[in-house]
Amino acid sequence: MDAKRILQFLKEITVNNNRQWFQEHKDEYEGDRWLSKSVAMLRTAKPMMDFMNSVIDDYE
Repeated sequence: MDAKRILQFLKEITVNNNRQWFQEHKDEYEGDRWLSKSVAMLRTAKPMMDFMNSVIDDYE
């Protein structure tokens, strides 16, 4: 999984949120199953981030 490539794609789609742009970059989206890998990573990270935020909130 190439995190830089994923972040770049997400930045670009934020600016170019339209069907034509997406169709032109669809191979990037589908390549290497990066989306499913990214979603799995975020699912793993979210509970950890929630826990860290609760600990920080307790100390504020």
